[in-house]
Amino acid sequence: MLKKESPLNGHLDPFKTLPVYCPKCGELLKWEGVHLICTGSKCIAQLISSVMYFYSHKGILLDGLGPSTVEKLLQNKKIYETLSNKPWALIDIAFYNISTEFFSVLGEKLFLSIMEQLYQINKTKTMVHFISGLGLPGISYKTTLRLCQYIKSGKLNRAISKKAMKSFLEGMLIFNKAKAEIKNFQFAPIPKIAKAIYCITGTLSKSREAMIEYLSEYDYEFSTNVIRETNYLIVGSDPGKLKIKAAKKNNIPQITEEQFIKILAKEN
Repeated sequence: MLKKESPLNGHLDPFKTLPVYCPKCGELLKWEGVHLICTGSKCIAQLISSVMYFYSHKGILLDGLGPSTVEKLLQNKKIYETLSNKPWALIDIAFYNISTEFFSVLGEKLFLSIMEQLYQINKTKTMVHFISGLGLPGISYKTTLRLCQYIKSGKLNRAISKKAMKSFLEGMLIFNKAKAEIKNFQFAPIPKIAKAIYCITGTLSKSREAMIEYLSEYDYEFSTNVIRETNYLIVGSDPGKLKIKAAKKNNIPQITEEQFIKILAKEN
């Protein structure tokens, strides 16, 4: 983890004025799209990002694991060696034998806070949260959920790219290995296939977040944009023109909040 000596003054390309070497580990940076990415396999900066991603809302959410806290954890040799191979190890620190190190780095208050969170989310997180938290190319939570449901039902309501499918299969292998090891954390069943996909435009009687949470209880899936697979566009006050236009183009029904509630009542 020592920095390499750079042949360029100050690690900067004088023509581009951009970093050439990773400031954390000294490995060569490379372009991936519009981002400069470190090529070092054990780069602590990369590991910080992957650990934070796994424990963010995109994976298995744990509050209190900000970049500075994660970096402190990774300064501990035993925790670093564990998380560099198994970023999910924090959900069962007892099995992976890093409890003492975890406590000594975080201190009593934060340690107890995270332990309480783990107790609360035990049996509530699924294989979907785990795989999407790995940050593999092309698979978000929704894509992972669709593929997990496809395995159970044989039905797929949306096209999936080859890259996403390859990443998903890789994620499944990792999950199965981790699940066989973990002893003190249980995963919940995969949610049912959505009855319908809906999108919202404009202001409704309750906040968008509250509406999404409410409708998720009825197995309805929220989409941030109007797509071909969208079944309903719920239209509130001051709706967006682009979503209305997209709904018309794809012949997607536009209904009011009151009409949608009636649909729910009829179905249930």
